[in-house]
Amino acid sequence: MRPLPPAIDPAPAPHPDASQVTPERRYRPEIHGLRGLAILGVVLFHLFGAGRVSGGIDIFLAISGFLFTSMLLREAVESGGRIRVGRYLARLARRLLPPAALVISVTTLAGLLVFPETRHAQLLAEARASLLYFENLELISSQLAYGAAGPQTSPFQHFWSLSVQGQFYLLWPLVALAAFFLARRVRRSPILVMGLMTGIIVVASFG
Repeated sequence: MRPLPPAIDPAPAPHPDASQVTPERRYRPEIHGLRGLAILGVVLFHLFGAGRVSGGIDIFLAISGFLFTSMLLREAVESGGRIRVGRYLARLARRLLPPAALVISVTTLAGLLVFPETRHAQLLAEARASLLYFENLELISSQLAYGAAGPQTSPFQHFWSLSVQGQFYLLWPLVALAAFFLARRVRRSPILVMGLMTGIIVVASFG
């Protein structure tokens, strides 16, 4: 019998460059559980909140930020540093703008009929701000922030969260690109760099 050739160990798979590691693309069932908690928080706030601010919207915004950040990092790595932001913004606009425009139009017409004329200027200013995604800034400048809910609450009060989300979608791709290029320069995972940059931004925001 001919002797068997010596066993050859397969060559180890090369480790990916740390700067090319991206968030895993997979189904995340736990996110649906978090969405359920967010809905519960919003419902309980409206039933028993007594003026306190619900954390449900914050959970929704955090989930959106997590998913959007993962998508941006994957695209930046796969394309070598290019993100097609316009495509995502156009898709969001097609999904969000038609119902938002309908709600804003109906609310504005109803407000012009119901509210005294002294409130019409503020109503129109907030309608414009809601449509252009800066209602949160308009509420702050008018001292009608969400925590000030009461009899004089703006009919566009709930558009503050959509405004925050819209501003986030405009600015966050720049942060993701900065994290990608920095990670490639220092040869570290973009996930790690993005996490550190997010932490710095959060700490700075409290200031």
